Amino acid sequence: MSKDVAMLVAMVALNSGELPEPRDFLKSLARVYRDMPRPGQVRTADAQIVFPFGGNISIVGFVSQPIPWSQLKGPCETAWWWPEAADCLNGHASHLIIALTGTAGDVRDRHARLTHLVAALLEHTQAAGVYWGNGTLVHEPRAFRTQADGLTAEQLVPQLWIDMRVEHNGDGTNRFFTTGMHAFSQLELEIDRTPLDPESLLDVCYPTIDYILRSGVRIGHGETIGRTAEEKIKVTHAPSMLESRGKVMKLTLV
Repeated sequence: MSKDVAMLVAMVALNSGELPEPRDFLKSLARVYRDMPRPGQVRTADAQIVFPFGGNISIVGFVSQPIPWSQLKGPCETAWWWPEAADCLNGHASHLIIALTGTAGDVRDRHARLTHLVAALLEHTQAAGVYWGNGTLVHEPRAFRTQADGLTAEQLVPQLWIDMRVEHNGDGTNRFFTTGMHAFSQLELEIDRTPLDPESLLDVCYPTIDYILRSGVRIGHGETIGRTAEEKIKVTHAPSMLESRGKVMKLTLV
C-alpha cells in the first residue's frame, strides 16, 4: 500500500497577471475555513506566498512562463468533460503553482483545502485553466469553482482529483484505469478488459471510487465490492497493465 503523500500540487494557468494579493484570496478562503493564518504568519518573498493552513504549509508561487505543454497535452486530449481544453490552455502566458505540504489531518481534508485554495485564487486571477498535478487532470476554471462550492471533507468530488480513463482495447472490449488514487494512500484501480460500454463502466467505477475515498477503507486482495448487497465484484492486487505503476487494485467485471 502506498504511503501517505506529503505534498499535493495544483497549477493555475494564467492568461495574464501576477502573484495575487494574499489579503484578497485569503478573504475568499475565509468564507470556507475559520482557521485562517494571522497576517504575521503570511510571508511573501521571491514570487511566493507561504502560510500555515490546517496544520500544514501552503505555498503559492508565480512563474512567469506557461506550464510546459508536454505536461498539458495528454490531459487536454483526454479531458472529455472539457472539449475546449487544448484551445483554452495552449498559449497561456504564465502560471501559479499551488502546493499543500505536510501530513497533518485527514487526507480528504487536505484535498478539500487545496481545492478551496485553488478556487479562491481563481476568483482573483485571469485563469485559463487548472491542472491538478496528482491526478494529471485539467479543469475549466468556472466548472472547477462550481464543483468546489459544495465540497467538504465528507462530501467529496472525486472527478476533481482522479482521472478515470476508459480506453478501447481494439477487440471490442474496453479497459479502465485511474490516476490520483495514490494521493489518498490507495492503490490505483484498473480493469483490463470488459464488454461494458464506457458509460456503464463509469457507472460501476465512480461509486466504487467515491466509497473508497470517503471511507478510507483499503480493500484487500481477494475481497469483493459492489454497489448493492447482491453485486460481487472480485478484487485482486496485481501488477499494473501500464508500465511503471507497480501494484494496483484490479476489478474483475463480466
